[in-house]
Amino acid sequence: MKKGDIKEFSPGGKMLLILLCIVINLAGRLLAGKLQLPLWLDTIGTSMAVCLVGIGGALFVGIFSGVPLFLANVPCEVYFLIGIFLPIFQKIYMHLAMPDKVFKVLKLGFFSGLLAVFTTVPVYLFLDGGRSTHFWGDALFCMLEWHGAPPVLCSVAGALLVEIVDKQVSLLIAFGLIALINRMRRNGASVAGKQATVLALCLFVNS
Repeated sequence: MKKGDIKEFSPGGKMLLILLCIVINLAGRLLAGKLQLPLWLDTIGTSMAVCLVGIGGALFVGIFSGVPLFLANVPCEVYFLIGIFLPIFQKIYMHLAMPDKVFKVLKLGFFSGLLAVFTTVPVYLFLDGGRSTHFWGDALFCMLEWHGAPPVLCSVAGALLVEIVDKQVSLLIAFGLIALINRMRRNGASVAGKQATVLALCLFVNS
């Protein structure tokens, strides 16, 4: 995807997109937890917002996607940090080199995953001895701990196992949804119509 492929939305369209992106983040998080996937899938909407509504909207999406988790007593301290640092990093990266090929999207996902690891591991170590509350990451943590590895190494390994692939898959889904939105706009679909379509898909996969 190239920079010129993404057209400007109206203020009302941006507000609706922000709400849609929050719903996508929450739907991804619930789906990954329900299926016990080795992923989080809770930054898809944030990455979409970086491209579609700009850094301000992306920060809003990233931060406020964690509010329902917080209200539901789901551990989400690191989610607020990711909601701040990830969109800033991705916006800078895309400004320098918009990922227009699959390999470049995977490359951005790799660096986004590394950012997530080094952002969250110190918090994991402080709050719960290094565990992330993710099933797959904590399974690797416990295995390495049982073999005598230090907590820092266990925590980094557990985070790497989940974060790298998660950010790559999330970005691929995000760019796929952006391409779908752009195609619908070119075909004359209304903003509300296209958002309703994507929202319906989110609700379907999460049902």
